[in-house]
Amino acid sequence: MIPKGIVIHHTGSHDVGIDVVRGWHVEERGWPDVGYNWLIRSGGIVEFGRPLDVISYHARNRNHTHIGIALTGCFSGTPPNEKACREPDDKQLLSLINLCKQNMAEFNIPITMIERHHAGCPGDRFPFEWFINQLRGGTKRGTVMAALEVIENQLTIIKSVIS
Repeated sequence: MIPKGIVIHHTGSHDVGIDVVRGWHVEERGWPDVGYNWLIRSGGIVEFGRPLDVISYHARNRNHTHIGIALTGCFSGTPPNEKACREPDDKQLLSLINLCKQNMAEFNIPITMIERHHAGCPGDRFPFEWFINQLRGGTKRGTVMAALEVIENQLTIIKSVIS
């Protein structure tokens, strides 16, 4: 598949690894493998799911054309359980932005093709408009994101001095 877009999801669960999500998709839904191409866990850990050259199962009518990226967590206003319901953490958002930018550049995906799975996914607590603004080069989210950007810039400078 040569991707034409990216669909953003949330798992609607607590923080779990790709193998757990694969189990849900295979055992509970009857799919041949995990539906997502990428999973971003709490803390920004990115795990590989389904290869791009295999049809995915993450978004009806877009499985053949869109990359599926899911963030662990429940970002809806009405949680299935209080511990899982939250906003995505800053490191998850930073990893999502970087992964999307990488795929947008590699496959020439326009920003207009970065989409929610549906109205309730990735949930009303997910800052979708802010996220799209970041892909356009907008401002950082809060002081934690600003601090992460400063640290990244400092590391880049230190690496160039050492080299």
